Amino acid sequence: MTDTLLALIQSTQNLYERFEREFILDAQIPIFEEEVHELIAATQAKDSTTQHIAEETCDVFVTAIGMALAAGVSVEELMTQAQAVIQKNDAKTHASHYVNEQGKIARRQSD
Repeated sequence: MTDTLLALIQSTQNLYERFEREFILDAQIPIFEEEVHELIAATQAKDSTTQHIAEETCDVFVTAIGMALAAGVSVEELMTQAQAVIQKNDAKTHASHYVNEQGKIARRQSD
């Protein structure tokens, strides 16, 4: 997975270089919002295929990477934090977390 994530980050950087675009946060935000809306629409459309939903999901990944790079996050930081999130998610258990009313996996409050 690390190789795929790194390849996606590098592909995003190469795409912007190819089109002579800079990572500018104010420009990235509406692009990200558009891609998120497209993903939501794809998941709600009755005729969407799983391939289309996966493609829209990856478009969200690419624009999120663009936002992070625009905010000054380095490739190394992205890779490190991706691994940290994996470890954090893997450590969550029913003893430490629960599913709240909104369906989110949330940390249990300690007494």
